[in-house]
Amino acid sequence: MNPFSEGAHRRGGAARPEAQLPRALALVGIVFGAVFVLVNAGGLPGPWDGVARIAGVCLIVTAAWRGLIRARPLEDTWPGSARAYWIAVGVEIVAIPAGAVVLNRVLELPDLVVLWVVFVVGAHFLPARMFAIGRYAELGVVLMLLAVGSAAAHLAAGLSWVPSLGAVLAGMVLLAFAAIPALAHPGTRS
Repeated sequence: MNPFSEGAHRRGGAARPEAQLPRALALVGIVFGAVFVLVNAGGLPGPWDGVARIAGVCLIVTAAWRGLIRARPLEDTWPGSARAYWIAVGVEIVAIPAGAVVLNRVLELPDLVVLWVVFVVGAHFLPARMFAIGRYAELGVVLMLLAVGSAAAHLAAGLSWVPSLGAVLAGMVLLAFAAIPALAHPGTRS
């Protein structure tokens, strides 16, 4: 069954699969946001590593409450193609390790790998406009700008903690997005 197709539903009057997409998308944002924040906060200078972790945990709890527990099912379907979605995910799955190899072995810039991951995650949101599912394309642009800006700052200033900062900020953006259901789907209340 295609949860992205117009009119997709379960037999017997049960909730339609696409009605639960806000919760599923919030869960993905929470998981990846938490990983970005909690894994990369250790690369920040003290006391900012602890501040980032505390802020991250607060955002995780808020996102779980607002994006999972209080999220309302959709009243309409989300148009679009599951095929287009899986193509974007497939490109992401190939691009992350390929870019990591280039950054590590060819360019010898291993510190930028985490920012490459942030950039690709952002880019994979760009096709969201095809699904008319909210502001995911804008989220993608913000993540891509954070990655590029952080990489440029790191290369210009040579500060080893800048890539970690970029990843932490990207995680916080994902968590904030997951905490505000109205961003994911403008028709929902936050």
